[in-house]
Amino acid sequence: MLTRELAERIVRETMRRLNRNINIMDQDGTILASGDPQRVGERHAVAAEAVRRGETVAIAPGDPRTREGGVRPGVNMPIVFHGRTIGAIGITGLPSEVAEFAELVRMATELMLQQSYVMTLEENRSRIAASFFAALEAPSPDYDSVRSLVRLLNAEPRPPYRVIVVRWAALSEDH
Repeated sequence: MLTRELAERIVRETMRRLNRNINIMDQDGTILASGDPQRVGERHAVAAEAVRRGETVAIAPGDPRTREGGVRPGVNMPIVFHGRTIGAIGITGLPSEVAEFAELVRMATELMLQQSYVMTLEENRSRIAASFFAALEAPSPDYDSVRSLVRLLNAEPRPPYRVIVVRWAALSEDH
């Protein structure tokens, strides 16, 4: 669910509002999106630790981990979706300065993930519904397919049935 495209959108929108560098990492700690595009694809050991532990990991200036590839002072928090840790979000800066709004950034990230998930579900439901009606309109409907589509829609048709098919035809200027 945490795609590179969604991660880039979250980073872009969050950085625009906070004027801080933001990184989003997958569950292995690989950077999916960053305010520093050169870091994308690198492994972020502290983010991987935040994911593994399921808790926020702060890095202060002078922390020995800052000597590791690109690790900077800041806060790394796990991103939780449907009860599962799916990645981490990192905010660069002094932990004492960024900790105040770090939880809000994580909450906004998780809300954006939920919104994306709901939109995907709705798009899929719309496609399934369109397939259902197309299957019903076929000259020789495949009722096994229709039943499968009904199950995917979580619909339970019960008798008596009423089916109405309306075809809309565009009127030409002559009519």
